[in-house]
Amino acid sequence: MARTARLLKRQNIQAVNFHYPSLSALSVALLKRLGLFNGRLVLSFHGTDVRQPMNAFDRWAWQTIFSACTAITVCSHSLGRRLRDVMDAPDGKLHVAYNGVDARTFSVDGGETHPQSVRIPFARYVVSIGSFIPRKGHRILLDAFLSLREPGLGLVIAGMDGPERESLMDLADKAGATDRVLFLCDLKPNQVADVLRRSTLAVQPALDEPFGLAVIEAAACGVPVAVSAVGGHLEIVDDERTGWVFSPASSAACTAAMQSVLADGGEARSRADTLRREVLDRFSWRRCADTYQMLLHQVGTVQPPPTNQPLPP
Repeated sequence: MARTARLLKRQNIQAVNFHYPSLSALSVALLKRLGLFNGRLVLSFHGTDVRQPMNAFDRWAWQTIFSACTAITVCSHSLGRRLRDVMDAPDGKLHVAYNGVDARTFSVDGGETHPQSVRIPFARYVVSIGSFIPRKGHRILLDAFLSLREPGLGLVIAGMDGPERESLMDLADKAGATDRVLFLCDLKPNQVADVLRRSTLAVQPALDEPFGLAVIEAAACGVPVAVSAVGGHLEIVDDERTGWVFSPASSAACTAAMQSVLADGGEARSRADTLRREVLDRFSWRRCADTYQMLLHQVGTVQPPPTNQPLPP
């Protein structure tokens, strides 16, 4: 802690912002309580960092950190509610700072990037982007897809490799659908954009999602989207106006949503166009940066952004 105090003083640090905060923030919190650091402490939670305190010391440590911090940012209102419920974060310090989409990479025409094309053996396909972990709900999507009656339609699931991939491959094999399903791992962002851009529909069936970066990336590419009614998804997609929202953990509901999209191409295009415009306006990295700058201005650290853009409601 003494080393941290010397560093903060030597560099004349005005604010310390912990992203994905852990108990390592305790040292700065204690320095503030001791009057050895007079700057601001900001915590930025993104989802996987919201965890139930394990014991009495953890609870004391987090309450010490929360009491010393100036502000707490979360990537969605949903995550803010979870942070309050799970870790007893103070409501008055919570601010929403939505993540942004890289519109240079994720666009309808490839934008400023030169995508390395990924070979897809289907002329038409449904795509889902997300790590191969249980909470992404890929089993729900696979079951839903297998019940569709759409000749020539394929399914592509792409994401960071994980424990679910082999079991999903086994399920596809047992269903005799290996020629209709493609699993892709560890693609680069421009390759993900390429896969999205050529798809017919993007489906995000997560059982839990603090925000939904894959949703705004698909939307920025102009792709119709269907999402599970969880977390941040509901702050991005407006059912019956900008996309389709279905009950989580229900393969039947997922199937119905996909059928609705595939049955009316004109409606799908209309909703996709509307969502794309809203995403590019609401979820840009410029807007995210302005939110942080405005927040730091409000706590007395920096000047406000030129646009004087208010914090999201």
